[in-house]
Amino acid sequence: MKRNNKNAVLFLSLSILFGMLSGCADSQNPDVTQTEIQETEALPEPDTETNISHSAPLEATEDLYGKLNNITYACERYYAKTKDSKEFYTWAGILSTIDSEGTQKEITPQTLLDLGYLNEENFVPEAFSLYMKPRDIYGDSPKTGLEIFTVVETTEGYMICGNGYEKKLIPSEDFRKIILNYNPDNGKLTNPETNGTLYNSLLMAIAADRKDHPAESSTVPNYIVRYVSANDLYAVVILSGSDDVTDITEYLLKKENDSWSVVKKALENEENIKLTLNKEYPNFDQGLLPPYTLYEYRKQVMTTEHYTNILEILKNQNTIDKSDTVTYCCGTPNVLYFEFSSGKKIAGGASKDGKFSCNFVETYEDAIKELARFGQPVPAFILKYNH
Repeated sequence: MKRNNKNAVLFLSLSILFGMLSGCADSQNPDVTQTEIQETEALPEPDTETNISHSAPLEATEDLYGKLNNITYACERYYAKTKDSKEFYTWAGILSTIDSEGTQKEITPQTLLDLGYLNEENFVPEAFSLYMKPRDIYGDSPKTGLEIFTVVETTEGYMICGNGYEKKLIPSEDFRKIILNYNPDNGKLTNPETNGTLYNSLLMAIAADRKDHPAESSTVPNYIVRYVSANDLYAVVILSGSDDVTDITEYLLKKENDSWSVVKKALENEENIKLTLNKEYPNFDQGLLPPYTLYEYRKQVMTTEHYTNILEILKNQNTIDKSDTVTYCCGTPNVLYFEFSSGKKIAGGASKDGKFSCNFVETYEDAIKELARFGQPVPAFILKYNH
């Protein structure tokens, strides 16, 4: 299909209308504007060559073990003191924080020394802090959450200790295998081709899960695909109901024994989805997540009835035929997307001064470019996924 009206941008001065649209958002936050929707950066790419140790192994003495215990206690005090203001992640098994610029910073003995949580007597520069599930280290632990441990390479293997756990010496090769279980590098990230083998496998897995839980859906597989991203181990899929485009949900799938299955759903209800998934699935590559967070939009999704004034203006300007009907519509207080029975597609949005503009688009990529004019990250879930 050729683009209509020679790519003309249609400017509609609708300051009052934009105010009305904003009022359709979450009633507890009626003044959501474009500047309030902040981009959440993907976590930085990890160094898959884990920095376990570059110095000569130390002697595995009781004195060394005592120092490691004190480092662990110091690290736990730092964590308890700052957990409300900092977000702690496991980064290839290592305790880390992410600064305001999205840079990963390991919590090291030097960090604890500099901040006054550790004294010189117990300083072991070769040691490092782990943030792991106890069962991965001790095997029989019933605990499933991430906990802090301290480890250092010795002549007898890796000495590891944690608060409430026995001292353990782990052979070097075994310890490296543990670390690899926390490596988020699980293959190239991809947006699967629509109706390709991977795409269909993921949707079949979701359909099977929905059939197993009929209370969640009586219309399997009656949904619209909004987003798909996958690597060799995990996938993230966003769907909406075909009858109710505001009913949007986000799934996490995992591949085991060459078969995909849903392992977590309703991710749209997670306010800090990155932190949640890091704790539950520490080898999950955060790059699989879309740049937007559905939690921010879950009460702001709009459909045809919210845009009746815009549709009326488009028809009065003869931009679309008066007989043309909407076959699909979805948007937010800032941006919107229409599909019509004539085959026309329109994407647009409102500027900060309330002026609305839109453009005819042909492809998914065209729509993304148009929506990007109104802010980043683009809430691409309002579009139908098409790659």
